[in-house]
Amino acid sequence: MLNGPLSANATPKRLWPLLTVTGLLLLLHGSLLAQSTQPSAVGQWSTTERWPKLAVHAHMLANGKVLFWPSFAQGDNPTFYDPVANTFAPATQAGFNIFCSGHTFLPDGKLFVAGGHVAIQVGLRNAAVYDPASDAWTQLPEMEAGRWYPTATTLSNGDVLVTSGDITPKAGENGLPQIWQNGPQQWLNLNSAILALPNYPRNFVAPNGKVFNAGSYTTTRYLDPNGTGTWSIVGSTRYKSTRDYGTAVMYEAGKVLIAGGSDPPTKTAEVIDLNASKPAWQFSNSMAYPRRQLNATILPDGRVLVTGGSSGKGFNNSGSPVFAAEVWDPATGQWSTWASSTAYRGYHSVALLLPDGRVLSAGGDSYTEASGEIYSPPYLFNGTRPTLTSAPAQVNYGQNFFVATPDAASIAKVTWVKLTSVTHSFNSNQRFNNLSFTQASGGLNVTAPSGPTLATPGQYMLFILNGSGVPSIAQIVQIGAAAPNVISVSPPSGATDGNTPVTISGNNFLAGATVQIGGVMATKIQVAGSTTITANTPAHSPGAADVVVTNPDYQKGTLSGGYNFASEQGISFAQVNTKTVSKSVTSVTLPYPMAQSAGDLNIVVVGWNDATATIGTVTDSSGNQYAPAAAMVTGVNLRQAIYYAKNISAAGAGANTVIVKFTKAASFPDVRIFEYQGLDTANPLDVTNGSSGTSFTASSGQVTTKAAEELVFASDTVLSKTLSPGPGYVPIILTKFFDIAEHQISSQKGNFNPSASLNASSNWVMQVVTFKASSQ
Repeated sequence: MLNGPLSANATPKRLWPLLTVTGLLLLLHGSLLAQSTQPSAVGQWSTTERWPKLAVHAHMLANGKVLFWPSFAQGDNPTFYDPVANTFAPATQAGFNIFCSGHTFLPDGKLFVAGGHVAIQVGLRNAAVYDPASDAWTQLPEMEAGRWYPTATTLSNGDVLVTSGDITPKAGENGLPQIWQNGPQQWLNLNSAILALPNYPRNFVAPNGKVFNAGSYTTTRYLDPNGTGTWSIVGSTRYKSTRDYGTAVMYEAGKVLIAGGSDPPTKTAEVIDLNASKPAWQFSNSMAYPRRQLNATILPDGRVLVTGGSSGKGFNNSGSPVFAAEVWDPATGQWSTWASSTAYRGYHSVALLLPDGRVLSAGGDSYTEASGEIYSPPYLFNGTRPTLTSAPAQVNYGQNFFVATPDAASIAKVTWVKLTSVTHSFNSNQRFNNLSFTQASGGLNVTAPSGPTLATPGQYMLFILNGSGVPSIAQIVQIGAAAPNVISVSPPSGATDGNTPVTISGNNFLAGATVQIGGVMATKIQVAGSTTITANTPAHSPGAADVVVTNPDYQKGTLSGGYNFASEQGISFAQVNTKTVSKSVTSVTLPYPMAQSAGDLNIVVVGWNDATATIGTVTDSSGNQYAPAAAMVTGVNLRQAIYYAKNISAAGAGANTVIVKFTKAASFPDVRIFEYQGLDTANPLDVTNGSSGTSFTASSGQVTTKAAEELVFASDTVLSKTLSPGPGYVPIILTKFFDIAEHQISSQKGNFNPSASLNASSNWVMQVVTFKASSQ
């Protein structure tokens, strides 16, 4: 397998050649012209050798080994291939059939896998993460529905977008995009972006942060993964038929090549530049051969190698094999024909770049025996390769880093290619960047790409190339963003009621960063740059609170006690506590954590996930008297009620405990308790309203206050997740069940209609209660 110029570091164990009568007949159909010329012009293929299993899914690991697995009933048989020792070894099984799954690498080098095989066009809901370091699988929560032939795409923040894949032949494609969120370890459904896509859609993260779908349909689109997702059309391909089982690569940041596919196969190729103001597909030069079931591999010099495929009509026509490799030069758009292999690599074949610059080609369903071979491109026959002595294991975006090499004076190019994860003619993890560099004593000063939309986070094979185009053996370098650092908050203090504008200073802030002050999300967050964020404070109990900035990649920076909340005259927020119960119970108890002041107002919100239980009593250990603030609101499998106690008794910290009792077991109750100061002690309750519905926005309905200064208090209970309070309202708490409480302190009579933004169109109930200030 390792015949060629790169076998000097190992003495390979030879496997028996797979050159059957069928193979000899196929050779007669291939292009022998390319093989008759010098390897320095067309490269060289190794002997085709038998493999223990068919390689249908393959992944280049950072340890230099290739993880692959076969098809159908044998799917859950992952196997290691060592291309240096030319040996095989079993890997730990996933625990479900990972054939026909989608996969991509996470930023830390672990392999994410989603979906799998039950039967033809019947997909699994399973998802898992494989850790090469421990050879272990971690099972993740199941997806919303099965997926057979999905695509997994690592996003710029390290989350994973999963699209398409068949559920069943009757149900068809799974049109719901889902994002696996690495931070909270949960699925996010993009409910407003439901769209039927082809199997294994060709998806890429674009420089604008959106996901570009390059086919195989003729209409190509952007998916904005923010919120609940939005599709927009970019344009149509010039080739007017579907390029099914064609291939696609992002050969530079924002630049995509599609080639081949369709039935009968086409030899056409097209490119699009997503960096342009109005991106549009343009024909490039055509390949020498029509191809279907081909693979495309980005080489260390940035050219794109195409191998395998069939030129004949039909799904997988092994009678019309294409043996000749072809390479596309992005600088000229020209194709060159290189050496021919001896094995047909069509349906269920793979191709991937190895760290030594060679290309592994394996799999394919036409042979009864599984096999593989390695191609050495011409650059490996054009002189001595440069030596890359060392490089950092990890760099940050935009960082200048040092690469040690004794050959610095001869280096003409520094590049990297992201580790491969390939199946069914598409490499979902493959990306390429030319890196700027300068010569330095003992090596090179190299600059990493400036952001994660240019080079998605993860592990890359770093190459240095000399003036003859000969690449070094790669070093594996991981790129990611630096953690945020919070230095100061201005002003450093404000009212407990919240809604105070603050400026947060520091560094390494990224667009989309969030701010929590005292564990509650701030509002009106604006990332003005890498060193400045502006926001409005939430409501919080008096005292010092931590300020936490979280970047979209879930890295955090904390300024301990960075902001101080102080009570003021008039209505002011005092404290909150919450308790969620993940089962059915007949009562819930929880304490007020801080001391309580005589004359204050207590509010108790109770939400639960059924429409049969009701509240029997609300009491506390201080003997305060609670009354319903408003009628209970019932929605679809949801209920919520708000109680209050006026003119409460004083109590020490943790000394007053609220007890909520139901008439029968209530499902998944979510209880929130609040204390406010400055409310009328005799008759604080003014007006109330409540509503239920199914939508992306929860709303309490409108109330008209009767006094000038009032507390407008609102809360919801939802079956999805609350994202933020409505305009003009300050968040007080977002519970573990993602139910919110929010308020506004009014200074004049008026109409109020609190709302809250949800992450999905689902069932909700919401209430608003207003309380008058003292002397109103």
